[in-house]
Amino acid sequence: MGSIALSLEDFRIHGALIPPIGLGTFQGDDGNSGVKGVVLEALRLGYRHIDTASAYGNERDVGEAIKECGIPRKDIFITTKLFVDVTVSLEDPSTYGIDNRSQTWHHPNDVQEALERSLEALQLDYGIWKFLYCMMDLIS
Repeated sequence: MGSIALSLEDFRIHGALIPPIGLGTFQGDDGNSGVKGVVLEALRLGYRHIDTASAYGNERDVGEAIKECGIPRKDIFITTKLFVDVTVSLEDPSTYGIDNRSQTWHHPNDVQEALERSLEALQLDYGIWKFLYCMMDLIS
């Protein structure tokens, strides 16, 4: 069987170069119990883009893997999503954000706190990309 050579270049969003292939950490076979090990192995194999979310419940595991992997932090790109508040009541619209969905940290006034919570969980002091799916049209 022949091999396929892929030429994948980083893509740019507002000046940041992002590796085009990343490891997603949503719902492993054993919940989140294996996330740290999988992230460590992926980084060892050459992945430099790790995708997580506060809603996945594994930002801390991802952060521990990044700290332990031995790769300079500046060489790893982290993607996460805005915090989801599971205390939201769909019966009470005042408990959820401006887009009237259960992801309540999407209001501009809440983004800073959501960012700080993810940085704390990831045990990082800088450099994560938080986004809403509606921002995907910004990719150039």
